[in-house]
Amino acid sequence: MRTHTGRSLLALAVIAFGFALAANAEDGTAFANAQKIRPVGSAVADDLESIYAESGKTILSPTFPLPDAEIRGLLDRIDPAGLSEAGRAAYDRILAALNEKPKFSSGSLGFTAGAALNLEGNWRSDDDIPWIDGYSKRAPLVSVPLEFWFGNSVYGFSDFAAKEDPNAVNYGFSGSTGVNAMDMVAHPLVFDMNFPFRTLMSAGGDYWTVTIARDKLSMGGAGDDNLTISSNAEFYDFARFSLFTPSFKYSGLVAELNVNRYLYLHRLDFSLFDRVSIGLTEGTLVGHAPLELRYFNPLMVFHGYLPWDDYDANGDGSNDFQKGTGSELGIEVNASPWRYTDLFFQFQMNEIEDPFKLIFWPNAVSDIPNGYGALAGAKVRYPLGTGFLRVSGLVVYTTPYDYILAGTTASTDPANLNSNISYLYDRPLHSNMSGDKYSAQWIGFEYGPDTVLWKGSVGYDFFRGPLVSLDGALRFSGENGIDSVNNRSAEDSAKKTPSGIVETSLVFGASATWSPKPWLSIGSGLHWTGRWNAGNVRNAKDNSWELALSCGLKI
Repeated sequence: MRTHTGRSLLALAVIAFGFALAANAEDGTAFANAQKIRPVGSAVADDLESIYAESGKTILSPTFPLPDAEIRGLLDRIDPAGLSEAGRAAYDRILAALNEKPKFSSGSLGFTAGAALNLEGNWRSDDDIPWIDGYSKRAPLVSVPLEFWFGNSVYGFSDFAAKEDPNAVNYGFSGSTGVNAMDMVAHPLVFDMNFPFRTLMSAGGDYWTVTIARDKLSMGGAGDDNLTISSNAEFYDFARFSLFTPSFKYSGLVAELNVNRYLYLHRLDFSLFDRVSIGLTEGTLVGHAPLELRYFNPLMVFHGYLPWDDYDANGDGSNDFQKGTGSELGIEVNASPWRYTDLFFQFQMNEIEDPFKLIFWPNAVSDIPNGYGALAGAKVRYPLGTGFLRVSGLVVYTTPYDYILAGTTASTDPANLNSNISYLYDRPLHSNMSGDKYSAQWIGFEYGPDTVLWKGSVGYDFFRGPLVSLDGALRFSGENGIDSVNNRSAEDSAKKTPSGIVETSLVFGASATWSPKPWLSIGSGLHWTGRWNAGNVRNAKDNSWELALSCGLKI
């Protein structure tokens, strides 16, 4: 069983809790600041989704993280008098979180320190099958969050954490230490000072905010399954500027994916009659180029330029057509035709055959693949007693070239042509235990291109009680992905999803989380995965049980 170990880490936990206790002293000074940033997966985000579903309305822009100023505006659209007991409790929890003051304040300055200790064990019966609860979904062993408020308009946050090394989770060990690698000193051969994992500063007012951050991102209501930016990546280093009103929002985002490799996105969100919201996203990914303002200009139309002619993507002195940049377009529609229900649809494309060009220049464009994906689903949150009954389901379809913009070879090394301008999140991992590797994940949909996914879950939660859920997924994965990229040819471009020898995977699981006290959380999960044509190898079969247990303490 994989467990966190190390006497030095236990000592760190004791020091962290002592520091937090000393810092959490209030002096009673009044304080107000609406720039605190609520992260992906926060309790505020979950409660907000519940009360919007009960009210029969759609959230204008489900693009977390969000500042308190924007959340206040969303909360103003809800009439608490029309909510159930569970809905009113969720509303009150959001309001209490928004009105929370720093633990220590003096004049216009505020400061809060906390600490969290998370003990967990993760086991699987077959190491060849990917984790259900992988590295990016696991909490650090120890974290020390620090918050700073500067007047009414500036907020800062930094979370210093000791966390498992991705090599330990994803790749196993080739060294001789025999202990899990940590992101702080646990052994002389294991030293990866790659924290903080979440840190940011934001400034703004009632209708705007600017944030510079290292944090998770989620662009849409489907979480890990979002097509443009999903929440499955560990973190992004990004800057974002947003203007928002109750019915309209503009966001500009630039994220550094690796050295001289940037993703630029603009998003417009509209709300129609409170029951329909529409989000439009347009973006450009640039490899082998420094940060440039022309891609971040709010009024620029990306497709009005030919920027791919400006860069030498493969380092050979030539400006190869369409190999230095790639563009992306995303559309999201959320609708609440009746109370308790949210219907959602997403479409995303990064490369597609132009019908006009196919008519006039069929030979020149015949090898352009169709790179797009579509997602449709529904969520139901029905108040029942003190909690909510949750039911959700979705289907996802991505073509073999979705997120893949160029290249004929595959590598998770960002120096490779394919990775540079394909929609991959690459983070170098330097560990003497298993050699230098890269953590490569798709920016959008968790399973990337060439995939059909059917997914559903049902669960129930209580206020400060257990949250139990049952989930299942059926996935068909073709051959085109990170590890094996098709040649760019008319034959390969014509392939349909799923392509080649199709891997079929079936997942069933159950999970439960119980918080008997605000400072205590106990969790467990059990999943079974079965694969046919495993790894896209004909007649290969395997299966695995996965068990996760955790106990979290925080102050």
